[in-house]
Amino acid sequence: MNRVSAIPALVAATLLIGSSLIPQVSTAAVPHAAKPSHSAAAAATHSMLEGLEIFQLDGPHSPIEFVVSWMGLSKVRGTFDDCIGTIVFDPTDITRSSVSILARTPSLHTGNALRDKDLKGPDWFDVEQFPTALFRSALIVKEGDDHRMRGSLTIHGVTRDVELPFSFTGRLARANHEVRVGFEGQLMVRRQDFGLIGPKRFNVVTELGKAMISDEVVLSFAIEGWRAGARDTLFDHAADSLARRVSAAGFATVAKEYHQVRARTPVSPMVVDVGVLNELGYAYRGRDQPHNAVNVFQLEAEAFPGSAFPLTGLTQAYATLGDSTRTIESGTKALALNPNALRAMEILRRVRPQAKN
Repeated sequence: MNRVSAIPALVAATLLIGSSLIPQVSTAAVPHAAKPSHSAAAAATHSMLEGLEIFQLDGPHSPIEFVVSWMGLSKVRGTFDDCIGTIVFDPTDITRSSVSILARTPSLHTGNALRDKDLKGPDWFDVEQFPTALFRSALIVKEGDDHRMRGSLTIHGVTRDVELPFSFTGRLARANHEVRVGFEGQLMVRRQDFGLIGPKRFNVVTELGKAMISDEVVLSFAIEGWRAGARDTLFDHAADSLARRVSAAGFATVAKEYHQVRARTPVSPMVVDVGVLNELGYAYRGRDQPHNAVNVFQLEAEAFPGSAFPLTGLTQAYATLGDSTRTIESGTKALALNPNALRAMEILRRVRPQAKN
């Protein structure tokens, strides 16, 4: 069913003006869409993210793979199919970059249902108790044409320091305004260091002098980061229509209308949901309008107080404005709601040291 059809006509008339009903003027008007609210107008001298690009992991194009020897005769290969991540990238100096990647362990897949069930069980990954694995970089050093990343890897509730040699595969700005970056590398870990012991029969040594399942596991990363560029028309039609409404009426008017509609229909499947507001906030951020982004994220936070998304958006917008106090406050709240809010986590690691100085 069309998402708009469930919305009262008043909503469609005030907030959800379809882009097909509006002349396709450039949303260059968007830069003048809103005057910053008093709370958003904190003075700032410079962005605390100067020179950095923030990408989200493109999960379907970023396989996290593992390979382990079976009896010394063959190899078992698997992937974690559900991964999220944030890449903070400095295009002029990769050593200033950082990354956090989280794999949801129930997404483990080796191509054999019985083996997958066994690996997800309490003898191995115990995915019910440990539903995530996390890598966070701490330092990147250059080695010739390549680089080495030092960081922490948490699997099965155990955290170990690791080093990951990797290569930068490139940065691509596409015709549709998307920007993408790529990296690849691999490292060897010992599964028993992370408490992945398994039943005794899998650790016995065969006549070849090899364990049934090798202790050594090779982890491979071929990751791609993605971010949207500034566009005349937003991907989401509802977000684009909302941007045009803001441009025409001003943010204060649209915010008032939005609250009125939500008050009348609190359980309505509104088209202007958390995703729409989030896209609009980041669209303003992408156009170097952090004050307008703050306005949108504040509205989103008021409307959806249980979501970490608007607080993460505020974290980035305030960091861009150079407001370390509000950045840390917003990021801390985001992580309280969602400890895996990796974008907030990455921004806070940049801002906290600057705030102390």
